[in-house]
Amino acid sequence: MSRGNALRGDAAIFLDGSPASESSLIALSAAESLTDELAVHLVELTAFGQPSNLVDALHVCDFVVERNSEWNLAPEVRQYLLRQLSERPDLFRTMHERLLQLSQSPESRRAFSEVPRYLVEGPGEAYHATALDSTVGLPKYGTLALSGQRGQQWLGARLAHEQQALGILPPQSLEVDFLQGMVEYREGNIEQAEPLLRRVSEAADHRIEVAIALHIVGRLDGRLGRTRPAETELKRSLALRRELRDQHGEAQVLHTLGQLIGRDRNRSGEAEELLRQSLALLRELRDKFGEAQVLHTLGQTIGRNKGRSGEAEELLRQSLTLRRELRDKHGEAQVLHTLGQLIGRDRNRSGEAEELLRQSLTLLRDLRDKDGEAQVLYTWGKTIARSNREESIRMLRQSLAINKRLRNSYGINLVERELRRMNAGSS
Repeated sequence: MSRGNALRGDAAIFLDGSPASESSLIALSAAESLTDELAVHLVELTAFGQPSNLVDALHVCDFVVERNSEWNLAPEVRQYLLRQLSERPDLFRTMHERLLQLSQSPESRRAFSEVPRYLVEGPGEAYHATALDSTVGLPKYGTLALSGQRGQQWLGARLAHEQQALGILPPQSLEVDFLQGMVEYREGNIEQAEPLLRRVSEAADHRIEVAIALHIVGRLDGRLGRTRPAETELKRSLALRRELRDQHGEAQVLHTLGQLIGRDRNRSGEAEELLRQSLALLRELRDKFGEAQVLHTLGQTIGRNKGRSGEAEELLRQSLTLRRELRDKHGEAQVLHTLGQLIGRDRNRSGEAEELLRQSLTLLRDLRDKDGEAQVLYTWGKTIARSNREESIRMLRQSLAINKRLRNSYGINLVERELRRMNAGSS
């Protein structure tokens, strides 16, 4: 076949050899990665006469990338070969059927001393099943998004994208959008994740993927101040969780919805009820980590009512106890900060408040959480503004310096406003 400028170097030389060696190399592209033993086996299926010699020859080629005991074909070479494989339906089916069998059957894998990891984990099954029948493979990508490990999900998203580029999968599908969106979201790439997850959230399907996407876009909208659409999205997510009998997910959405609604002091009673429902579910499920989170939020919400400070303090101390039991240092620092703020309202307990803030600051510095450190310095500076003005200004300036390094405009404005207030009060 004429390759023109599609491939150069060793790949072009290799493919210009015999038709049998060309077919063998095209066949090997069906696998995301290979071991020598598996490669020999796949080449044997093409009826090539000396498969071990061919595999040995590949290891001196510049398009073979070694990866510990595994190896793979360089991406640009493999993509070219995959297009050639798609034009040979019999070879395509033979390779993917065998690789799917290996991904699904531990018994089949025992014939090999080692097979590539992707075949033992979720991505291999989803990829090869989709190659043979996308209606069978797509749900497997969905399962991977819900239960796979992060590395498996990343690889699955890459393989799904590859199949979309080859036309094996449609350009958009709920399962692939969800998988790719969740990978981007967990990597912190919100700009890339949001359109994918928003597309999933708009689907009419009564599925867990839709419920999760609605929860995430609801949180994103809430952070951007889009309260009405956020509440609508979260309530729809909540309805789906209940319909699907997903109690843990229901508890999580109730928590988020309580946080959102709790911003409006006129709806504090509604927010409290949502948080208490979440807390009851988490206790029933024995989720101590989730319980600690909701106790913290509930303490913050109730603590806004000065007449209920005692009740709020008790909830926060329960959260603090759980955080320490769970050895959740970051959560412990957050609750200590909130507790210090609450107790600091009472001038007779200023020493106790300072000690709580000191403990929070120490933990945050150990954790190298600069944003948290800036927040506690700001709170501490405000707390001692009347009793120790000089130290208060020093702490506020430390907070300001950190916020400027982090380019946190909200934090900068908050601290500068407090410093101006203090300067105006002294003039």
